[in-house]
Amino acid sequence: MDKEKEQENRSRDRRRLVMKEKGLYVYGFVGERIDAGGCTGIDRANSVGLLRCGEVYAVVSEVDLNEFGHPYIDENLENIGWLKDKAELHMEVLNEALKYTQVIPLKFCTIFYNEDKVNEFAQEHKDYLTENLSYLRNKEEWSCKVYWDKKSYIKNLVEKDSLEAEEKCEKLSKGTAYFMRRKLEKEYNERAIDKANIITEKVLETLKRIVLEVKTSKILAKEITGRMEDMLLNCALLIDTNNKEGFLQEIDKLGSKVESKGLIFEVNGPWPPYNFIKNLE
Repeated sequence: MDKEKEQENRSRDRRRLVMKEKGLYVYGFVGERIDAGGCTGIDRANSVGLLRCGEVYAVVSEVDLNEFGHPYIDENLENIGWLKDKAELHMEVLNEALKYTQVIPLKFCTIFYNEDKVNEFAQEHKDYLTENLSYLRNKEEWSCKVYWDKKSYIKNLVEKDSLEAEEKCEKLSKGTAYFMRRKLEKEYNERAIDKANIITEKVLETLKRIVLEVKTSKILAKEITGRMEDMLLNCALLIDTNNKEGFLQEIDKLGSKVESKGLIFEVNGPWPPYNFIKNLE
């Protein structure tokens, strides 16, 4: 009997280990049932589904905790290739859900051990989830960014002045001409920055007039944006979908004005409303 008991305990321990190897990746919550079955999960193996949690639904997919659980996830998050691939898949799922309804997104790599834990989390944050879903009904988050090629911008801004200044420098001694050129470069740089800042301030003023909310975000480096130009403005916009057509018309006008000044204007959306909710832990 003792031997049979020992074998039974070992078998139960093995089952527990197998259960612990699997977890549920939660992308976010929606307020109604949607068709999420067509999405590939973040592990590229399991499909995305819904888990009912009282008045809301969790958008989930099963993952292997040997990849997404601790301590393995810590090492994977330091792998740029893995991180980029998974972040894109995470956003693809949220964007697919947004085609049907509003989403309360969770942080990247939010994982629970089982359905009960997801339900506990949803019940704990029930008021927060329902209130935010209600507030964000008929609203969308969009992004607005302004870039510039500083060197080309300065050249176009002071083209006439620089030609005249160069003619003057050619009449000076080499040493004096050198210091004159350095002084002019500094002046041109300051003038360009001032001009660009004025334009971006006007962009923000216009955006605040045509959308519900504007939130500025930190300027991103070229390594993150993947662009050759420097970023001047980075902000999130909350728009009223009932006035989406009017918003897009105003954005087209604004973009034309900004680009006529030599800057690059970029507006995209809709996106999961990360900037207009408090992240859930």
